[in-house]
Amino acid sequence: LQSVLDLANRIDRGETIDVPAVRVGSVAAASRNQVNEAARGAALAAQELSVPLDRPAPKVAVTASPTAALRVPVERVDELFRVSGEVSVHTAAMEARLKAITEGARALLTQNLRVQKRLFELETVVDVRALTMTRGRGQSTGSDAGRASFDPLELDQYSELHSTAHALMEEAADARVLAGRLEEEIARTASIHTKQQQLSKDLQHLVIATRMTEVGVLASRLQRNVRSTCQATGKLAELMIEGGQTLIDSDVLNRLADPLLHVLRNAVDHGLETPTERLAAGKPETGQIVLTFSRQGQQVVLRCQDDGRGLDHAAIRRRAIERGMLSPEQHASDEDLARMILMSGFSTRQTINEVSGRGVGLDVVREWAASMNGSIKVSSRRDQGCTIELRFAASLSTMQALIVEAAGQRFALPSVHVERAVPRGVGSFERIGERMVYRHTDKAGERVYAAVLLAALTGQPHDADAALADFDAVLVRIDEKNHALAVERLVDARELLVKSPGRYAKHVRGVAGLSILGDGSIAVNLDLPQLLSLGVRRPTEAAARAEPVSVGEPALPTILIVDDALSVRNSLLQMVQDAGFRGETARDGIEAVNALREFRPDMVLTDLEMPNMNGIELTAHIKANQNLKGMPVIMITSRSQEKHRRMAEQAGVDNYFTKPYNDVELLRTIRAALVA
Repeated sequence: LQSVLDLANRIDRGETIDVPAVRVGSVAAASRNQVNEAARGAALAAQELSVPLDRPAPKVAVTASPTAALRVPVERVDELFRVSGEVSVHTAAMEARLKAITEGARALLTQNLRVQKRLFELETVVDVRALTMTRGRGQSTGSDAGRASFDPLELDQYSELHSTAHALMEEAADARVLAGRLEEEIARTASIHTKQQQLSKDLQHLVIATRMTEVGVLASRLQRNVRSTCQATGKLAELMIEGGQTLIDSDVLNRLADPLLHVLRNAVDHGLETPTERLAAGKPETGQIVLTFSRQGQQVVLRCQDDGRGLDHAAIRRRAIERGMLSPEQHASDEDLARMILMSGFSTRQTINEVSGRGVGLDVVREWAASMNGSIKVSSRRDQGCTIELRFAASLSTMQALIVEAAGQRFALPSVHVERAVPRGVGSFERIGERMVYRHTDKAGERVYAAVLLAALTGQPHDADAALADFDAVLVRIDEKNHALAVERLVDARELLVKSPGRYAKHVRGVAGLSILGDGSIAVNLDLPQLLSLGVRRPTEAAARAEPVSVGEPALPTILIVDDALSVRNSLLQMVQDAGFRGETARDGIEAVNALREFRPDMVLTDLEMPNMNGIELTAHIKANQNLKGMPVIMITSRSQEKHRRMAEQAGVDNYFTKPYNDVELLRTIRAALVA
């Protein structure tokens, strides 16, 4: 009998019943008297707990489930979800690798075409020189009757140079064919990867579905909450639930129960009138509360609407003035007053009872929405009722996000808050005194948003005086207020697997989690409501004003490496980067001159012999420029003769190294030249 009572309690709480189905065999094996006794006990328990005997849930206890079920520990499901997430991350990484390989194959084909062109030029030069030499020999041996009988154009004469040139042509043609085959194989691999990516998404969605539960399981608990509140307040109410089949992560659903009870309790106590008042106002004596669940992409939209009196904005304003939240002369819109009922400890009731007046209720709902990275909206119409709308993610493990970049770090902004991403050039950021605003024109006309640099908001090193035209804009809406975030780059929009930052990072404000992107980099999921709150924004902006220049480490010295050999450029670039410098490369003197127009390096490492413009000519150009003549130039060449060294010194080369060079000695010379 105790087991039956426990079962009835679980049914009344709206919990899923799967244990009785397992006990059917034991009940069937019992004697007829035991079965009858259990049935009488169930009837008594149902009467005491006001559980109808014909409700469908208790039938599960005596009938087999039409669908076979399998018990799996929650830890096993969590581990399966983790593995599925890792598969998704690695699939995205493979996609990035395939894109890089595809670009490399195309670059290889382009390079092969350039090589083919050079070989054609080489073959032409070889043929012309061979023709010239043949004519010269024909004139010098004109007495030779055998040779005089043929014109050089009438008989091809080949040398080893001809053979080598033709062999190179054939090898280049073979390389081009191999590159074409490689591109075809990459295309086939990409097609297979696309199918695998789709299967990975299907797998992830199936695993996520194992954690999903219909919100309808809370129906009995919510109905009982409304009934008990009506009994405590003397009101009549009917609760209607729409969209009960909407699926939500079981963890989210468990967290949602308590805030939802507060919303319903508030709707009955504050929203609905007493039966006498409703009849006097021409309304049915029984109030109606409609609870609607729906899905919009990865978000769940929950609306709780009643047909009561609506919000008393005058009473809210008086209470706000009494608490010092508003001054008597300060104007506040109905939307601002409606949001005040979400503040902690705020209540318009003068008397305190177990239902109202304690200031505990909707502030719990607001805090829950903030913890879920969601939003809450309150709207009301006089004598027509009040609507509370909650938007939150259906799952805590995945999140649809906009990925942006600020101060070299990638951040994920929850799409529930993002209204629009605007590339640079469409709108404009402006500084008005110490404030920054963003102007944007759409169909509704020009709108002005309060703006802030995302780098400053997150405490990243930034230049507060940077050109505002170089920033993209992300328009977000937090607590019914619009903001514009200035970001350096809009990267992508996708569904991310959210991982907890760990217990040691729980104190970090504004961080909702971490995600691994396809290229292996980490994106920080931001808690925008917390970041944009007044307590976080003021210190950040003050710090930005106090240190307008970058607060990070000083910029690394830049070294321009000029060499026509790819292997030499790469080895020198790797060496200077390992030594803590920033490196840029150029293939010849002309490309180096063009690079010097774009930026000013701290030093130039150049080769002597290069096409188009050699190292001597490049050094002479640098030393002749008033803005560049003080820049150190180090020449690294295979020419070790004294005449080449004197030529380099006359052009203005500061240091001369011959290959093979010593890395330690070269780095010592570079550091000494930079210090000087």
